[in-house]
Amino acid sequence: MRKVPSSIQIDLADLFQEQYQVGDHCLRVPTESFNYVQGKSSKGKKVQIPSWVSLDGWRYTLLENFPNASGDVLFHPGAHGCVAAYVASEFVQGLPLKFALKCVNYGQQNKKGSPWVCEWRIHQFLKSHVSSDSDSFVQCYAAVKAQVQKVSQVYFALELMDTDLFTIIETSQTVPNFGRWILNCLYKTSRSLLELHRAGIIYCDLKPENVLVSMDSEGPIKFGDFDRSSIPVLNVGVVGGTKGYYSPERLLDPSVHTLADDAWALGVLILIAATKAASPYLGCTKESIAKFSPSNYLKRHQQCNWSDDVVERIGFLCDRLLQIDPSQRLTLPYVVDELWGTLSQMTEVPVLFYQDDDSFILPSEASDGSSAVTMIASPRHSKYSFKREYSGDDYPTSKAARTKCDLNSTWYSLLTF
Repeated sequence: MRKVPSSIQIDLADLFQEQYQVGDHCLRVPTESFNYVQGKSSKGKKVQIPSWVSLDGWRYTLLENFPNASGDVLFHPGAHGCVAAYVASEFVQGLPLKFALKCVNYGQQNKKGSPWVCEWRIHQFLKSHVSSDSDSFVQCYAAVKAQVQKVSQVYFALELMDTDLFTIIETSQTVPNFGRWILNCLYKTSRSLLELHRAGIIYCDLKPENVLVSMDSEGPIKFGDFDRSSIPVLNVGVVGGTKGYYSPERLLDPSVHTLADDAWALGVLILIAATKAASPYLGCTKESIAKFSPSNYLKRHQQCNWSDDVVERIGFLCDRLLQIDPSQRLTLPYVVDELWGTLSQMTEVPVLFYQDDDSFILPSEASDGSSAVTMIASPRHSKYSFKREYSGDDYPTSKAARTKCDLNSTWYSLLTF
């Protein structure tokens, strides 16, 4: 493999006068501006994407499309999202074959640092306090700060997962036995969140885009995108989040970051996964939330072909996770046990094999490759694309402008606020 010359960079460690940096590898990006293309981060900011990078001196080239993004989308949203993906021409022992590159403008810092500083510190904390083979978060291989066209940017080389929960929900009709698959995914998501909590991290921005998925149902579910997370005991974190997932206490005070707030967001995530719809709490007030019944909503709108018993058990979890009083919410160990118990009562969760041509295939079909279920690419990964219409008091908002659009031959509703 062709090695590339080192370029002049500043390691993130130097920014803090530390003796070590995130990850065990050395990341370098080109110095010449013609080796960059302009793109947008998942937050809509302009960033410079290098056409190649090097990790420990080995060259990685930019993939034309981010894995599992539709053909005309180069920059994928969500936890991988600021970003592009890179691949080496051959496997090198100790290095990943592919990785995601997160590109962030350096920006201004406040007392707690900018979001990228928080992400850097949290990855550093995870590396020091959590086993490197943990299945709860993506690995950060390396990070570097660079000057690109007179603009300071920060680059993170991150573990590349197959896709995210957002994409799975959008393309659920292509996933065999989706009801079993999603229940297994929710169990693993709650288990990963619990591991982060036990490490002292409050995630603060739990949503489908940030839940990274292995297409093999035996594989892990991991969290990425720690730029809004918090480590309260170390006073680390620029607390942020996404509306529609805010707990009632966070609606009143956006700076709230507690375990109970993460538990609320998990309850919202379960409703979204089960109904294949947007957060039912978009645009809500504390008063409208108090009138809303998560379990009734789940019974009316679940799209997973769950039995009445499973719907009742999941509805109970949602009711208890989505309590207005944070002290009354279920703890995550209970949620993990209950999801595992519900999953265990169902038949075996199928193993899905993810193929290079973006399709799923069942184990029984793997021998000859026939009858593979094609994965439908989402339409530009619009954040509105799996929302659908509701009526009456089962949708807890009085403020929704509904505009219908046809996506993948299914009627949806765009909710704008």
